[in-house]
Amino acid sequence: MERDIKPERIANAIMMDERYEGYYVLVEGEQDIKIFRPFFDGNISRLKVMHGKYNMRSVYEILTGWGFERAIGIRDADFLRIPNNPKYSVTYNLPIFPTDYHDAEGMVTNSPAVMRFLGTITNDEKIKNFEGSYGDIVSLAYELSYPLACLRLANKRFGLGLSFKPKEKEGRKLKIWKFVCEKTIKYLGHECLINTVWEYSKNRGVEPASKPEISRCLDLIIGENHDVREMVNGHDIAEVLFILCKKGLKSQNKALVDADCVEDMMFLAYENTYFRKSNLFNLISAWENSTGCRLTL
Repeated sequence: MERDIKPERIANAIMMDERYEGYYVLVEGEQDIKIFRPFFDGNISRLKVMHGKYNMRSVYEILTGWGFERAIGIRDADFLRIPNNPKYSVTYNLPIFPTDYHDAEGMVTNSPAVMRFLGTITNDEKIKNFEGSYGDIVSLAYELSYPLACLRLANKRFGLGLSFKPKEKEGRKLKIWKFVCEKTIKYLGHECLINTVWEYSKNRGVEPASKPEISRCLDLIIGENHDVREMVNGHDIAEVLFILCKKGLKSQNKALVDADCVEDMMFLAYENTYFRKSNLFNLISAWENSTGCRLTL
């Protein structure tokens, strides 16, 4: 259904609300509302979901074309800052600001919120014992997620025809435990990863590339040694953290049902003080200073 929501429809809805005189903060998805809404003044700003960054750019251009200038955007960086990305421009001057790290969820994971979350679902002794055996939990989650991130980039760069999310919002998710072992807390190798994603991608209307070709492209991306925090998707991190919490830390917390619960609990732990230390906040603050319009709290 989200694919059917056109930029013109979103822009028209904004223009039709003539009673509202504040600013719109355009965001990609519902999760961004959960993360960022507490940091904006609701009296003069309203967060609105765009259903993707491409819609966001189109909506912003439509609005400015109609003379509407009360909008800024927050987009996931995704692979924007990966070296040799032709779409990256240091002179980009529209008020559509990229997140720190790969996405908004990555901003939360790389803040003290993650340790507050862990302190809620387990205790310090279990965390200490686990890290004594496996190392820092967040670093481990990134390490286990990195090959999947590289496969995502390989698919994007080489057009491998792979799918990583359900056809429908409530559909079957990619089973990360098939290549991240729940017993040993180890990555099971590229072959397991490729087989899992290849099978998940079948019957989606696009024929996936052959497994040898996928393996070749994956090796190329891994050989480039990118920054893991710019590469890894926040949703993948949440899936791996769920495994680490349930199987590694043996958490019995009843609120820990799935990776969505991991995200929601971390979002609640993400405070304004953490947001204000981000580069994203600095970018928005610079825009506020240049326009004289203060939207953030």
